[in-house]
Amino acid sequence: MVKPFLEHIAQQILDKGNTDRLTVVLPSKRSIVFLKHYLSKYISKPIWLPKIYSIEDFITELSGLQTIDNLSLQFRLYEIFEVNRPENNDDNFEQFLKWSQTILYDFNEMDRYLVDPQALLTNLRDIKELEQWSLNSAELTLFQEKYVQFFAYLYDWYKAFKASLLKDNLAYQGLAYRKAADSIVNLKHDFDEVWFIGLNALTTAENRIVNHFVTHKNAKLFWDADAHYVENDKHEGGLFLRQHFQQWGNAKLSRFFENDKTIDIIGCAKNVGQARTAGHLLANFPKEDLTDSQTALVLADENLLFPVLNNLPDSIQSVNITMGAPISSTPLFSLVDLLFKTQLKKQQYGKNKFHSKDIQKLLRNPYLSRLIESSKLMAINRHLNKKNIVFVSTSSLKKVVNDDSQWDILAFILGDWSDTILAIHNIKLLLDKLKNQLVKQEASVESEILFSFYKSIQILENHLLDFKGDMDLKTLRAIFFQIIGKESIAFMGEPLNGLQMMGVLETRTLDFKNVIIMSVNEEKLPAGKSVNSFIPFVLKKHFKMPTHEERDAIFGYHFYRLLQRAENVSLIYNTQNDDFGSGEKSRFITQIINELDHLHINEKVLQSDVNSVN
Repeated sequence: MVKPFLEHIAQQILDKGNTDRLTVVLPSKRSIVFLKHYLSKYISKPIWLPKIYSIEDFITELSGLQTIDNLSLQFRLYEIFEVNRPENNDDNFEQFLKWSQTILYDFNEMDRYLVDPQALLTNLRDIKELEQWSLNSAELTLFQEKYVQFFAYLYDWYKAFKASLLKDNLAYQGLAYRKAADSIVNLKHDFDEVWFIGLNALTTAENRIVNHFVTHKNAKLFWDADAHYVENDKHEGGLFLRQHFQQWGNAKLSRFFENDKTIDIIGCAKNVGQARTAGHLLANFPKEDLTDSQTALVLADENLLFPVLNNLPDSIQSVNITMGAPISSTPLFSLVDLLFKTQLKKQQYGKNKFHSKDIQKLLRNPYLSRLIESSKLMAINRHLNKKNIVFVSTSSLKKVVNDDSQWDILAFILGDWSDTILAIHNIKLLLDKLKNQLVKQEASVESEILFSFYKSIQILENHLLDFKGDMDLKTLRAIFFQIIGKESIAFMGEPLNGLQMMGVLETRTLDFKNVIIMSVNEEKLPAGKSVNSFIPFVLKKHFKMPTHEERDAIFGYHFYRLLQRAENVSLIYNTQNDDFGSGEKSRFITQIINELDHLHINEKVLQSDVNSVN
């Protein structure tokens, strides 16, 4: 196998000697783990390691601010909205959640790219006013007035929100970036010598900070780049590197795409087909290729994580997961959301009884069978079916269970959820019961899910205690669904043995002998054009904010960089078409077929028999 990029960096760090004053900045936390691994290979005695940061943590450290979670940001922004609410806007907290995440995204992007917020948001307001203008001079409807007024308040909300956070020394990522970039010239710090390793696309704030260290400090830049996509001016994968070379000088380029490598392109139907195909490919790998971090399974669609885990072959002894997975895709989220629906329907019926179909759905959830004896669950199901019961009370269910220890578990699930604090308390009791059943000594996917879930619920409970607005169970479910459901479980694997499973962004600076990339489809790799933003394309271009064009270039670089040192590559895409074109294979596949025709490229489309991948 070709020597990995970070192994070269490790050797240069050790060759330098005297590393105690050195700071190394890498694109991601995962790359830090690998760099330390390569350093350990060449160390035979104790040494002082350099300070090693991800680029995000490095800039946050420079800012002196503490970044806070998305849930806390939502509650703080709602406080600003309540104090400075437009006259004709009567949105409650549940309605606020439908657009607040978009505002937070736009505020974050404005600050990361050091855009003048007043200029941008004033222009945005003017555009929205023009959109409602009519040649016949007809007066605006109440809805149109509300729409225009909403955008007129954005700058006031931004100023107040920013001031509120800074007063408490808090920030979202973009605000920390702006603070660090604005103060970098006069900032006092102890970063005497900094090496920036393997960066690609830089925000305006990142560029200003890196440029300061290159210009005024003892700093070095190390690029992970190949001539194939950098020297071709039209190749999207080298877009940002060509800009950096123009600003800071050219770098030596590798030519790995001239080496021999095998690329298999496999089309199969749906996520299940992709997962089974990946499992079959892994089952045919030599055992040594599944150890010592030689094989990577890269998921362009994070929703594939659980189907893939369920289809791994028995030959995989250990899996190291480093990626984000949405909480909403977990069985635990489905269980809690089902509990909310069940309790809300109980309130809706007004009978203080549950609908039997809701109870039967609960009984089928796999988590309940981990908590309650299957004989008790079957007894409830028989009772409901035998007597054809439509509405059932908790007292009658308790008689059917006829076991106090078993009923104690159902009691808080089916108990009183009318008070939101009590509902949160019951959810926490459920999580505690599951923790006792599921969490073992070694780290597991289930334990990470429970930890992330419990942390989000705890933060929510803390905010509810101070919340001044109206909050019923329906609103609580909206918070749960729209905020917690969109949170990502940050799987952060540490051991460097076994199969390495990760998302596309986690592959930065990492190299593997064998690479399997899944969901190599348009809208996945590269990601689609649609972004949840109020700022139109024309304004983003004018203020030099990223659009889908820059995002395509970012994904192009990650894709080609991951392939450049690999010997065996399998690209799996979904052939199942739908109304949104999800069955269209990625343009990257078409590109490599045309660009790399000197390599061994095999194409095949599977029907149902995954054994035909051989």
